[in-house]
Amino acid sequence: TPRATREPKPWIAEHAISAMQAQVLIEKQFPQLAPASIHTLGDGWDNTAFLVNRTYVFRFPRRHIAVQCLETELRVLPEIAASLPVAIPMPVFAGQPEASFPWPFSGYEILAGTTACHANLDETQRQTIAVQLAHFLKSLHCFSPPKAAQIGAPPDLIGRLDFASKVPELQRQLDELHRVGLIENANRWHALLEATAGARTQPKTALVHGDLYMRHLLVDAAAELSGVIDWGDVHLGDPALDLSIVYSFLPPTGRDLFWRIYGDVDAD
Repeated sequence: TPRATREPKPWIAEHAISAMQAQVLIEKQFPQLAPASIHTLGDGWDNTAFLVNRTYVFRFPRRHIAVQCLETELRVLPEIAASLPVAIPMPVFAGQPEASFPWPFSGYEILAGTTACHANLDETQRQTIAVQLAHFLKSLHCFSPPKAAQIGAPPDLIGRLDFASKVPELQRQLDELHRVGLIENANRWHALLEATAGARTQPKTALVHGDLYMRHLLVDAAAELSGVIDWGDVHLGDPALDLSIVYSFLPPTGRDLFWRIYGDVDAD
């Protein structure tokens, strides 16, 4: 039996929704938007997104686990937006489950900009963004943890930095990459995993985005940071999760600049 038929694909939607179905739901629950023009923006792991009337982005969960993420966004984002120096989605519409779609959905006014992964930024432009990104993350991570808990930010429920628990799956994926010819030799990567599997850090708690990478940064025509999207993983957790973007996105020349603005971080 082909491998694809033996193992479920985690990116397959548990409940898919078409643009036509989305239009019916939106016009029924929010008649002020009718007649609604609907354009599919794309499918993520957790949500399907539609552009409505060229003004609003509506997101519909693709799997049950994403419902909690969407509900967290609805609670948290309106409460933290004013404290951040960069625009974030502000929920305007909170859709309710119906027989044709079993989960809640939401809509917010579209943010200006292009995702950083599609902006073709050069090193100088990314270095400039380092300044804005540092101010943004400093503001986010300084948000009061007790207040964040009060407004509904959950703790880290899935052990995002419990590296040891992820090693077996990472090893399996390395072997698969080698099997299909995407890497020549997996041994040095296995050695790296084994060397770091026991790594432990002192627990830290801050309000974090939780899924911060190039696809979730928006930049404008001047190549400046204009927004941060996809907040379904926002929670009270370790700021190291967000700070990984310093190494995955910023050039080496921008890292010291980032740290000078953000502040010192410990060795862990």
